[in-house]
Amino acid sequence: MRGRLLPLLLCALMLAALTPLSPSSVAHVSGDAVHDHIIISEILVSPSGEDYNGTDWNGDGKFGSSSDQFIELWNPTDATVNIGGWWLDDDPNGGSPPCSIGWNTNITPDERIVFYRDKTGIEFSYFDGDTIQLSNQYDAVMDSFSFAELDSDYDVSYGRFSDGSWGKVGSPTPGLANDQEWPQGTQRQGSCYTPRDHMHEGSYVLTGRVVTMTSEQGVLNDGHIYVVDGTIVAVWSGPTPSHLNLEGVPVYETEGTIFPGLIDLHNHYHYNYLPLWDYTPQNGQFYTNRYQWKDNSNYKPEVSWPKVFMLQGDRWGLSDEAVKYAEVRSIVGGTTAIQGGPSSSGDSWDSILARNVEHYNFGEDNMKTCAVCDAAYDPDYDGSHLIEDHEDGSLDGWFVHVAEGVDGSSLNEFQLLKDQGLLFRETVLIHGVPLRESEFADMAAVDATLVWSPMSNMLLYGDTACELH
Repeated sequence: MRGRLLPLLLCALMLAALTPLSPSSVAHVSGDAVHDHIIISEILVSPSGEDYNGTDWNGDGKFGSSSDQFIELWNPTDATVNIGGWWLDDDPNGGSPPCSIGWNTNITPDERIVFYRDKTGIEFSYFDGDTIQLSNQYDAVMDSFSFAELDSDYDVSYGRFSDGSWGKVGSPTPGLANDQEWPQGTQRQGSCYTPRDHMHEGSYVLTGRVVTMTSEQGVLNDGHIYVVDGTIVAVWSGPTPSHLNLEGVPVYETEGTIFPGLIDLHNHYHYNYLPLWDYTPQNGQFYTNRYQWKDNSNYKPEVSWPKVFMLQGDRWGLSDEAVKYAEVRSIVGGTTAIQGGPSSSGDSWDSILARNVEHYNFGEDNMKTCAVCDAAYDPDYDGSHLIEDHEDGSLDGWFVHVAEGVDGSSLNEFQLLKDQGLLFRETVLIHGVPLRESEFADMAAVDATLVWSPMSNMLLYGDTACELH
């Protein structure tokens, strides 16, 4: 009984950690003229294109809805409010993904800030109507506005009147009160990021205690990280290096410790809600190849059947929940990208938490995976599609389980792969237990890669690929 209580307790603690620590009350959303919180003050649904005398409202050189739809927020209070980490969204039950407002976005009293679609990715639906929603960092709704289908007019904003009610207010006035004339001065534009971090645009600097993990002493107490369009460009300690021009680049003081994200290049993480398989070999010995352990009498009742009942749609259908649970476990352990999940992505998990190496949220979808692969044991396997992708540059990685075992047949899988011309730079061998100096030399000649996976190798086969000295 005690053995069962510990996993239940850990699960309860994990769920508690995922529960938003929100205030006990939610801000009142109404049309009243007086508000004590940040509100939505204007939106533009239907900006005209350049061919129809449109206005480039955000000044990016592009005209029309794909860039110039906007949401304006206003601070009607007498205090400066930091809305960093707040959320903008359209239809809460669909529509575009929500986006998180950039850190340290402070709005002073009576100030307005404009969020354009080119930064938010939020598309307003003219044909279906839509709901625009502002939520704080605790996911409490602070304000919202809905407009009807087929209702918006070209270059006419929806906005709040002086009494706080909503309606069509005429020509857009981004950054200004709705009864003023545009343009007047410079409007303030905000940044807002979807959870897909590979889509970040723009530059920023993070400061804090940076752990580089290059050595035990690789800690920068006065650390800086310069990011451009989602890519780390520079990491340094102390004054800014002379070759970097950071004029106009926002600096965010995290006051925390920043670690690099780890990449898990071999997992079957949609199984990770199951405990570690604590098996007993039927003959008292380790297995010699991967085709043996599935015949263990306990494998199906302890692994296969729970997976089927938990994940399959005609059973409990909890596949998305299993993946989300696995990704939370990965994030808690410092892993920000993982390989080896379901072959099809899911809207409920492929844009949040850990990135998935095989899907678009890793940056692009040029990875292929072959877990139980004919290429490893069938000399007639047709890998021409992989060779073509390799030759035309459309393949970034091919993850293939090869030589998973210690016997001669396991080692022969490597030779079969090589004979078929499938050992090239993009080949990522998983396991490779019996590989030694000769095989590693062949891999090095083409810059192929090995994912070691020593834990499962040692548990099942009692051995793993050897380090060469």
